Amino acid sequence: MIDGAGGRRALAQDDGRGLRRPLLLGYFGLCVVLVVGAVFLTSTIRERDRAVEHDDEVFRPGQVAARDLLGFAVDQETGQRGYLLTGDPSYLDPYELGRAGSTDRLTTLTGLFGDDAELSQAVERVGAALATWQREAAEPEILAAGTSLDEARRLVVEGNGKQLFDEFRTELQRLVDTIDTRSSAVQVQRNRAFRSVVLAAAVATGAVIALATLTLALSRVWISRLAATQRRLRSTVGTLQAGLVPQVVPVLDHAQVAVGYEPATDDLEIGGDFYGVVQVSDATLAITIGDVCGHDVAAAVLTGMVRHTISAACAHVPDPAEVLRWANQAIVATDHGGRFVSVAHAHLDTPTGVLRLALGGHPRPILLPGNDDPAREIGGRGMLLGITNDLVTETVTVMLQPGDQVLFYTDGLFENSQPRLDPDALLRMTEHSRGDSAAATVANLLDRYRRLSLRASRDDLAVAVLRFDEPSVRA
Repeated sequence: MIDGAGGRRALAQDDGRGLRRPLLLGYFGLCVVLVVGAVFLTSTIRERDRAVEHDDEVFRPGQVAARDLLGFAVDQETGQRGYLLTGDPSYLDPYELGRAGSTDRLTTLTGLFGDDAELSQAVERVGAALATWQREAAEPEILAAGTSLDEARRLVVEGNGKQLFDEFRTELQRLVDTIDTRSSAVQVQRNRAFRSVVLAAAVATGAVIALATLTLALSRVWISRLAATQRRLRSTVGTLQAGLVPQVVPVLDHAQVAVGYEPATDDLEIGGDFYGVVQVSDATLAITIGDVCGHDVAAAVLTGMVRHTISAACAHVPDPAEVLRWANQAIVATDHGGRFVSVAHAHLDTPTGVLRLALGGHPRPILLPGNDDPAREIGGRGMLLGITNDLVTETVTVMLQPGDQVLFYTDGLFENSQPRLDPDALLRMTEHSRGDSAAATVANLLDRYRRLSLRASRDDLAVAVLRFDEPSVRA
C-alpha cells in the first residue's frame, strides 16, 4: 500500500512524463514547421529573385530597346521625307543615324531574346518588316531623288512605302505587347510569391510572425521612401518642364499670343518640345518653337540652352535667320551627344504686321487669314540645328493683315495621330478657328487633337498661335 506522500510523488512523476511527451512532440512539430517553413520561404524567395532578375535583365531592357527602335525608325522616315521634299542632302544624316540605331537595337533585341522562341521570331519579323521598307521603299526613293525629285515623289505616291512602314509599326507593336505581357506575368509571379511569404509567416511561430511584421514594417518604410523619392522626381521633372514651356506670355496692343503643351505620356520623362515668346522692344515680338531629339536630362539641358540662347540673341540680332545661326553655333560648340534641334523663329513688327520668319528643319507654320482666303503654309528652307557649323536657312517676310493668325507647332501633331495626319488635313482642321482669338484657336486645336486615336509615341506637342489685330494709326 502506498502512503499519501509517496503517492503524490508518483503522480507528479507520471504527470511530468505525461506533460514532457506532448511538449517534446510539440517542440518537434514546431521544429518541423520551422524547417519546412524555412525551406518553403527560401524556395519562394529564390523563385521571386529569379523572376525579378529575369525581368530586370531581359524584359525591361527589351521594352526600352523596342521603344527606342520605333524612335530610330521614325528618324529614318523623317530624314527620308525631308530629303524627298527638299532635296537637301543634310536630311540624310538623321536617316543614316536612325538606320544605324535601328540596326543596333535589333541586335540588342536578338541577343536578349535568343533563348525565347516566341520573342525571337517576333524580333525576326520586326527586322524583316523594317528591312523590306528600307529595301523596297526608302532606298529606291532616296536613290531616285538623287537624279530627279519629281521621279522620287512619283515613287512615293505610287509606291507602297507608307503601307510597308505601317506593317513594320504593327509588327513592332506586337513585339512590345508580347514583352509587356511577359513582364506583367513576372509581376504577378512576384505578387504571388509575396502572398506565399505572408501565408508561411502566418503559419510559423511567434518569431517568424515577428520577422514577417518587421519585414512588413521595412517594406512600408521602403514604399514610403520610394513614394517620397518619386514625388521629388516628379517635382523636379515638373520644374524642368515648366522652364522649357513657360506659361506666361506678353500682353500686346496689336497682337494676341496663346500657347499650349500636350505631353504624349504620363511618365517621368522630360519632353523635348519648347517654345518662347519674348517682347524684344515696344514694336517687336519674338516667337520661338522647337523640338530637341531625346527625352532625358541631357536633352532638357540642351533645350534650355537653345531657348535661352535664342532669347538672348533676339536683343542683339534683328534677323531671325541670323538668330538661328547663333543658336546653331552654340549647339555645335557643346558636347550635345549628336542631338539635333528643329526650330521655327519669327519676329513680328507689331505696329505694321510685318512677320519675318526663319526655319531650322522645323514644320512650316500655318497662316490662317482673317478673310475667306484658304489657310496655307509659310516659311522657307532651313536645316536642322546641331548638324554642321554652316547652317543653311533664310528669312522669309510675310505681311499680316488684321485678323490673320499664324500657327506654330511641333511634329508631335503628326507623329502621335492615328491615322496619321497630313498637312492638308491640318489645314482643314485650322479652318474651324477662323476669326477666333488666339486662345480659342489653341483650345480648339488641342481639343481636336485629343479626340484623335493617339498611337503609342514618346513625342510631345507644343503649339503657339499669333493673331495680328488692327495696326496703329501711325503705321
